[in-house]
Amino acid sequence: MAGVKHLKEIKAPGLETPNVNQIELDPWCQQKPIVEYQKKNSIVIEAYSPFTVGEYLDDAYLIALAKKVRLTNLVLLSRLFTLNQKIPFEYNKDAT
Repeated sequence: MAGVKHLKEIKAPGLETPNVNQIELDPWCQQKPIVEYQKKNSIVIEAYSPFTVGEYLDDAYLIALAKKVRLTNLVLLSRLFTLNQKIPFEYNKDAT
């Protein structure tokens, strides 16, 4: 997972930047500088843990918004990412 500084270090000497970069990203951790940099440089964002490993699924705002648009919390989060051209990648802490 490369941040803006790391991506600039790759780009400065003329090296090829990645096509995809995985960053932690969810509605509670938006990381605007890296998101803006990646959009500007045509680097696809793969959102690490976009569903917060279930940590915020009981958030009152998320529940109200999901109810308003008649979706489940997970479907709403998934659509937010795909509509914003980000690839959701959920971490499974129980996977071995």
